[in-house]
Amino acid sequence: MTQNIETIVAAHRIAANLRAQGKDPWTYRVRIKDLFVENPKNEDMSEIAQGAAKRLRAALPASMFDVTHQDYDPEIDCIVEAFECICMGDDLDDGELVEEFNTILDDLYNWADINRLWVK
Repeated sequence: MTQNIETIVAAHRIAANLRAQGKDPWTYRVRIKDLFVENPKNEDMSEIAQGAAKRLRAALPASMFDVTHQDYDPEIDCIVEAFECICMGDDLDDGELVEEFNTILDDLYNWADINRLWVK
């Protein structure tokens, strides 16, 4: 999901409606920022991405990852699988895996805004 003004407004409306109902605007929460390291190298990125994927699978309902379930969400499934697939490559510069991770992280944040997942 690409973030644009429409998705930003939609996320705000969803949160405002939940608050108006006296509900918590965040349905789910996951902590992944503590996995991050300063100036990561390729060997760090695989570990960080695997940890993020594991925590996302634990924080969200299993039905979101089950293709046979009505609550299956192909977008979050794809995001988590992308984290799981980040691996070290001998021919990659350290910045390349960081860039790949950041692209997946952007996708996660965009999905999280609409689906009320607080990534902290």
